[in-house]
Amino acid sequence: MKKLVYIFALSIMMSALSYCQTEQDVIVEEPAATAMADTEKDALLARLEETRQTVVSLEARFQQTKVVMPFSEKEYATGSFRYKAPDKSTWSFSGSEKTTVLIKGNRGFIINDTLAQVQIFEIDTNSRFDFIMAGLARPISAFFTDFDVVVFQDTDTAPYRFHLTPKNDDLKAIVSSFDIMFDPQSLLPQSFKLIEASGDITVMFFDEVRLNEPLDDAVFEYKVPPTYEVIDYR
Repeated sequence: MKKLVYIFALSIMMSALSYCQTEQDVIVEEPAATAMADTEKDALLARLEETRQTVVSLEARFQQTKVVMPFSEKEYATGSFRYKAPDKSTWSFSGSEKTTVLIKGNRGFIINDTLAQVQIFEIDTNSRFDFIMAGLARPISAFFTDFDVVVFQDTDTAPYRFHLTPKNDDLKAIVSSFDIMFDPQSLLPQSFKLIEASGDITVMFFDEVRLNEPLDDAVFEYKVPPTYEVIDYR
């Protein structure tokens, strides 16, 4: 369960904003560029952390594409993302199944309305499989603890591309690499590409972004319907 939750979370929790790109733009291999020096990378991480701390609330629409290997079958989903500091977030997906991921503090819910099922789990922020579920509530540096990180920027106006590869065997078993694109002006994430160990690729981009606008706490309230199956992993 931990690994399944982690890979699902890693596919969605590390992006907050994006400019629109085509599916092909995201999936193709990025052009070669010179890696940023460690001193520049550390300074950029500090700036990213300052930006993260200014996010009080965030809402956006998104489109997600997953390419399933070995036959390159494509699965599509659309949905919405909401975040409210310090530790509340929801991801609502409308694809082959209607699914919502709700995070409140150290508790998570995966709500599948198509299957009439709810999975409940606790988040251990000290676990490499769970800390990422905390999303924007965690410092930027915490996301990179278990990864080797190389940063590229093709030109001064191009996005920063963080290329992450896992350090430990647990992560290598599920993740091959993870790329996050940050806008050079706003320093907010634009898009990501996740390549799983299986070769499957997930990409996501956002639009209709609303930053630091009022967001009612009721958005993050949920009561399990009496007819739903409950799977409790706590």
